Amino acid sequence: MRAQALILLLGILLIGPVARAAEPIVLGEINPLTGALALPGQSVHQRIILAVEEQNTRVRIWGRPVTLPFPDDNGKPERALAAAEELAGRGGGVSQRPRHCPSSTSHPLNP
Repeated sequence: MRAQALILLLGILLIGPVARAAEPIVLGEINPLTGALALPGQSVHQRIILAVEEQNTRVRIWGRPVTLPFPDDNGKPERALAAAEELAGRGGGVSQRPRHCPSSTSHPLNP
């Protein structure tokens, strides 16, 4: 009985990382893709997309692909905050990098 429990435990420990390896790593991007600030937002977005695609073709992080949801904040503070809350609700954290858009858009993310 004890040996069976030990074998079961070892099996679970060995299978766990394999099952998890298929799950993608989710990184989020919040930029204005429409509206008055669409041009700089789309420029940043295209660079991020290229970086993620390159990452996924070269090497994966812990054997896992990277996915990138990108809600559009439309250059509006309330939409930026809602997008951050949506991404955080997926089980991830939210970190803001310096933005090249007006502070009225990024301010809600840095209270």
